[in-house]
Amino acid sequence: MRFFWSAGAALLVVAVASGCTSSQPVTGRFTAVIPLPSSSAPSTAATPLPADLPADLSVEIEQERSDYGIRQLQVRVANGGATPYAVTNVTFGSPNFVVPVGNTEPGRVLPALSLDFPVLLPAPVCSGDRSASPIVTFDWSAGAETGRSTVVPADPLGAMKRINGEDCLAESVAGIVDIAPAAHLRVDGSGAASVAHIDLSLTPTGGAGSVVIDGVGPTTLLAPAGGALSWPLALAVDAASAPSSLTLDVEPGRCEPHVIAEDKRGTYLPLTVTVQPAGVSGTYYLPLGDAEKAEVYSWLADHCGFGASP
Repeated sequence: MRFFWSAGAALLVVAVASGCTSSQPVTGRFTAVIPLPSSSAPSTAATPLPADLPADLSVEIEQERSDYGIRQLQVRVANGGATPYAVTNVTFGSPNFVVPVGNTEPGRVLPALSLDFPVLLPAPVCSGDRSASPIVTFDWSAGAETGRSTVVPADPLGAMKRINGEDCLAESVAGIVDIAPAAHLRVDGSGAASVAHIDLSLTPTGGAGSVVIDGVGPTTLLAPAGGALSWPLALAVDAASAPSSLTLDVEPGRCEPHVIAEDKRGTYLPLTVTVQPAGVSGTYYLPLGDAEKAEVYSWLADHCGFGASP
């Protein structure tokens, strides 16, 4: 059971199964909502704009780990009242992205529940004034009442700042160097004695500036062979650099079947980088390709001795 804060009036949200009975279909993921004392409320709350938000409803945005790779955001509409609400035409917009995006799938937000409306994020905006708040707009109906509400959603986990920071760091890195994993995993040995090798190529684009790759961190699935805490690199790349390559020698991060079964980010390599002359540092996440990802799973199954990969 996973607990997390919902938007608005201090709601603790508890994940529940989708076996609720209703004469109307329920779409998306939904969660039980338990009111808490106002003193326990998070500091960030949804803010109604000119179109009023019904008092029963609150809105927040969140990105779960399974959303990262596909660049998806969850718009969560919570119903703290006693009346079901039909919600549709959910639109999300932010100065951090080039265009608004939407989800036209209708959903029924039952009393004391919340419902997630996923939207796929467009390309980022990394220049100009991006200080304006994100906006969520949606149509709703409850009994004979209907309306269209526009709201600044709560962002209790700071998703907007994190996503824009990662997006713009990745854009800066890609403008200077193309970092690409090999198409396939290399493996020496077999079983528990095997060591995997992830090959990366670094090709300068000719763009201005430089990128220093300080190192690569471990993931839930992948760790440096030999027990080191990370792969230190200290590589600097700019327009004058020649194309190069490097190899990460890998052992399993954890030999537990559920770690692979529940994997969300285990094949995203976290590179610690600094981009100059801006002096911006952060983590650049490099995903392995589909074929190499599948080979990682197979190698882990063989190395750890728990049979076929998922």
